[in-house]
Amino acid sequence: MPSATVGAEKTGYHGCDQTVADKVLTQGEHLYLSANDYDWLGGGTYFWEDSPDRAWIWAQRHPHPAVIGAHITLGHCFDLLQPENVALLRRHYRVFRNDMRLAGTAWPVNTPLFRRLDCAVIEHMHAYRDKQGFPPFDSLRGAFEEGEPVFPGSFLRTLTHIQLCVRNRACILSYFPAAPP
Repeated sequence: MPSATVGAEKTGYHGCDQTVADKVLTQGEHLYLSANDYDWLGGGTYFWEDSPDRAWIWAQRHPHPAVIGAHITLGHCFDLLQPENVALLRRHYRVFRNDMRLAGTAWPVNTPLFRRLDCAVIEHMHAYRDKQGFPPFDSLRGAFEEGEPVFPGSFLRTLTHIQLCVRNRACILSYFPAAPP
């Protein structure tokens, strides 16, 4: 059984367009649940943990950038910073690989920007757990190495961050506007 970070509270930041921020902050709407095949941690709402500046960098992709902060309880969290969860995901990869071979399905591939294989394995794990009657994960948490090396030869990256993927909207306790850096 995987270790879960149950009930831990975090502050997350979501970069978006101002029109989305207005709907969430003034009209009480929720942020959307993303379901792209490149979402790395699978479907859910994505946040940068404790990093409003990183969310502002992402928000610059939008015509009218905005950042929404959120108070989040992780609930039943699949935390990839815990070795036993990494081991579980590694074991589940073998199940995924066998199912893909049996189905003759095209193999997803990770690239520096699109984590299609990671996303597919995680989504397959959720479906497998659901079929087996295991409780669903409310959220996922993982370190994401991104960006250029900090200096030549460095393994440290300029945009590395902790990412939260919230699958259960009830885990988002409240939203708040985040000021620009």
